[in-house]
Amino acid sequence: MIDDYIQAIMTQNQIPALSVAVVQEGEPVLVKGYGWANLEHSVPATERTVYEIASVGKTFTATLIMMLVEEGVISLDDAIATVVYRRKFLS
Repeated sequence: MIDDYIQAIMTQNQIPALSVAVVQEGEPVLVKGYGWANLEHSVPATERTVYEIASVGKTFTATLIMMLVEEGVISLDDAIATVVYRRKFLS
């Protein structure tokens, strides 16, 4: 069912490839690639396909940081070394 949905969305939006990971309660329930990572050489996408996303990652990173700020996990005034130390040693 999920495969059909993903394939339909890919066709509708002309998406050549994507990889999906669905995690429930800390455990992966679906990890799969869809479509073609390289159309010219017919290389299928897998769960390990590396995609070139240009600067889109910056937007995701900024959004996630602000979500952590809103939740009170970090502050925009925190030094990165402090955040890394907390994550590594106090988790």
